[in-house]
Formats: sequence, structure tokens, C-alpha cells
Amino acid sequence: MAQDSNSHCTYNQAIKMFTADPAARFEDEDQLTKYWGGVWGIDNDVGQIRDVLVHRPGAEMALVDPAKRIPEIAAYGDREAHWYYQSDTLPDVTAMQRQHDAMVAALQNAGVTVHYVDTPGAHRLKRAYTRDPLIMVKGGAIICRMGALVRRGEELAIARTLINLGIPILRTISGSGLMEGGSFARINDKTCVIGAGVRVNREGV
Repeated sequence: MAQDSNSHCTYNQAIKMFTADPAARFEDEDQLTKYWGGVWGIDNDVGQIRDVLVHRPGAEMALVDPAKRIPEIAAYGDREAHWYYQSDTLPDVTAMQRQHDAMVAALQNAGVTVHYVDTPGAHRLKRAYTRDPLIMVKGGAIICRMGALVRRGEELAIARTLINLGIPILRTISGSGLMEGGSFARINDKTCVIGAGVRVNREGV
């Protein structure tokens, strides 16, 4: 196929002509709205809630087997299957769902948009605690890496949910890092506090 000897030059000129403005920051509201469909993320822990992510208790609660009691931790559980339910009584799933529905209704009545976690997996007993698998920051989300075996694997469902919503995933905790969102809080736009322990290690921090 014949090619114009100047095609490489004109291609470079086209790239230069349509180069994005480097001064436009990813987190800028106009950039997020135009390219990601909304102003995602937060920069404080006390502002007005616009969107929340929830999971309605359901099929996963069937994991709790009354025959599997671990007295030393006052819980039902299975170490090999990586689940525990710390209580002296079995879960009342109907009551849990009723309370969850009431919470969602209250949020919606206050103008909050409620999103549900996509297909989180029937064996994820603690998946109702949706704060832990991610940390929202200005411009998007950081996907955590759960420190408890009972929580490990929730990260994939959270990532799928964020992708489907169009929320940017800015970082993912990887390597040997452990981090959970419930151990993270902001003091101001320059300072945060993180609780380190068995669920959060230095690499995760």
C-alpha cells in the first residue's frame, strides 16, 4: 500500500493538535463530570452524603450453622471455611432485612442515592459492612485488601460495582499490604488517621 512520505509528520501534528490540557487535573469537577459521568469521591468524613454503597443481608447468612460453635470466641464459625458469626443466637435474617430496608428508605428520603454491591458471593458472610473493602478519596476509590480471611475476596465484587457505576479506581492495595476502610478516617484535607493491627499492616498504610 502506498504511503505519503509526510504521513508520519502529519500524524504527529494531529496528536499535538488534539492533546489534552495537562493543567486540567483528574480530580477537577468538570473533568470528572465530562469523562466519568459524575463528581466521584470525597475529601472529608463529615460532609453531606450524596451516594452510599450497601448490601442487603441475604443468602450468605445461611452459612451460620448452629452445629458449629467455637466457645473460646463466643461465636459460630468454621476455621477451614473462613467464616464466623459472633453471637450467642442465630441471625434473624428477616429482622436484619427489615432494618436494612428501613435504613435505605431513610437515606433515600434524605435525598441520598443508594447503590448495591454487585454479586458479592454467597460465602461472604460480612459483606454488609461495605465501608471496609474500599476507601473513597477525592476523584474516586482505593480498593483495599482485607486482612481477615472471612472478608478476603470481597474486593472483586467491590471493584466490579465501582466499574459498573463508572467510579474511577485510583489505587489498589497490592503486594503484602493489608488495609481496611473501617480503620481509616480523615481529620482534614491534608491529614488522616489509620489504625494498624492484624487487619492493617505497615505495607498497607
